[in-house]
Amino acid sequence: MGTDGDTGDLHPVVDALRAVQGHKRLRAVMLEREIPVGRSWDDQIKSLAKHWSDELEAQLIELYEELRLYGRKHIFLHKRATGLAKLVDALKGLSPSAAAGKQFPFPPKDGDGVVGGTPKLVAVREYDEKLLFVFFSMRRLRHEIPFNHAWLKQDTPEHVRNSEILVTEEVREAAFDVVAVPMKKGLIEVRVDHFNAVTEPRPDVALKNVLKAFAKLTTDAGITEEILGNPVNVAPAIAALYAAKKEGNVVQLKFMCSTQAKRSETMMAHKGQDLRVEAYHKHGVKALGTPIQIYSIALEWFFDGDDEPLDNAHLLLPGTKSMIGDNARPLYEVRVPKLTGRLEHDFMLKRLSEYVP
Repeated sequence: MGTDGDTGDLHPVVDALRAVQGHKRLRAVMLEREIPVGRSWDDQIKSLAKHWSDELEAQLIELYEELRLYGRKHIFLHKRATGLAKLVDALKGLSPSAAAGKQFPFPPKDGDGVVGGTPKLVAVREYDEKLLFVFFSMRRLRHEIPFNHAWLKQDTPEHVRNSEILVTEEVREAAFDVVAVPMKKGLIEVRVDHFNAVTEPRPDVALKNVLKAFAKLTTDAGITEEILGNPVNVAPAIAALYAAKKEGNVVQLKFMCSTQAKRSETMMAHKGQDLRVEAYHKHGVKALGTPIQIYSIALEWFFDGDDEPLDNAHLLLPGTKSMIGDNARPLYEVRVPKLTGRLEHDFMLKRLSEYVP
C-alpha cells in the first residue's frame, strides 16, 4: 500500500468517499459512526487497512450510499396522487434489472453512461416508510482547477508567473437522482443531484428526464394511475421560516428593501450566526419601518427536536426577484447544498413541510 494517499488494494468505496467529501468533514461523519479515522488522509488509509473487515466494508458502502442519496440535491416536491395508497404494493414490486443494479452505489461499468441519456433505475430502497427509486445517468460539468505554472513559457512576464491562474476542466460525472415516495403520508420528493461545479446541467432538465424515466418504469409495470400530484410551490415558506424563530438559524438572506431606492440586499451569516438577530440586519429593518421582501433564504439547524446534534443540516430556498410583486412567480425547488445524511435530510424536509400549502 502506498504512502501518498493511494488506497492501494482497499475497496473502491474508500476513493469514492474521498471524491465526494473532504477529509475533515468525512472524519467527523466517520467518528459519529464509530468507523476508524486518522489525522490525515494517509493516516485514514492506514487506519482503515489495519481494521479492514467485511463489516467495515459494509459500513463504508452504507455511508457512501447514504451521502449520495440524501446530500447535495435539488429537491422538487409533489403532492401525493389521490389513489397512491392503493398502489404501494405494486410500487414495492418494482426493481432494477440485475445488470443495472449490480454496481450500485457505484456507477455501472457496462459503458451505458452517455451524457444526456435516459436515466436508468439502479436501486429501490425502503427507508422510514418511504420507497426510494434511484436513477443513474451521466452529466457534463465544468470545474475550475489551478493552472500549472510549469506550463508557461520562459519569457512569460513575472507578474503572470506570480498570479493565481484557474482553468476550466470539462468532466463527466455520475449522477444518482431519486424519486422518494412516502407509503402512507407526506410529500413526494424528486431529488436531482447538485454538483459543486462552475457550470452544471440545468436542474429542471434533469428533473424532466428523471420524471419521464419514472413514468415509463411504472407504465411498463402496468401501473396506469398517477403517482405524483401537483408540484408544491414553496415560496410562501420563505417569509414563514424567517418569522419562525424556533426554526434554526437564518444564515443567508436575499431581499428587497421597501424604500424609494428599491435596493436589493444579500446577507450572509458569520460562523452560523442567526441573521434574524444580527445587529446590522435587525436595526436596519427597524429603521426602514416597512417590511422587507425576502425572496431567498437559507437556514441551518444544529439540533433536532430531541436535542440530538445535526451535521450539515443546511436548507436553501433559492428564490429570485421575480417572486416579488403582483405577478410573482412560484418557486418549486429547495436545495440541500451540503453533503448531509438521512437524519438531517428528513428532519429539514419535515420542518419545511410545516410551512408549505
